[in-house]
Amino acid sequence: MQSDPAVQARRAARQAECFAAHRRDPAFIARHRQACIEATARAMACPEERERRRQRGLEIGLKNLQQAAGPELSARRGEINRARHLAWCPREYWALNKSLKRKGFGLAERKEIILAEVAGTAQHAKREVANHQLRMQLKHEREVMNAY
Repeated sequence: MQSDPAVQARRAARQAECFAAHRRDPAFIARHRQACIEATARAMACPEERERRRQRGLEIGLKNLQQAAGPELSARRGEINRARHLAWCPREYWALNKSLKRKGFGLAERKEIILAEVAGTAQHAKREVANHQLRMQLKHEREVMNAY
């Protein structure tokens, strides 16, 4: 019965409902906050625990401080974010993407335009075929006009 998925689903639903009710109850929140404060005070009364927490705070704080420090780190972080958001776009086309975005093109339109420029993509091949057909049509029209 414990391993029955239906029983487990009902139990999980009841627990979620109960937790949601507790989160909405101001009296429960106040009791929980007070219990947390008291538990922290009891833990900090022990010198070993206090020192362990202090050391851990220094480690974490130092890591966070090192991460946040310096304009070169901020620039690197910005570059990483840009690369993640523009993973679909080759790096040499980032400037084109930026100018198209400033002109008001949406993401789908920018992708279509840029991928049509990138050699080796289906959009590029389609554009090359269309260009070739247009060149041949214009050449044929010129030959017809010059024939007379």
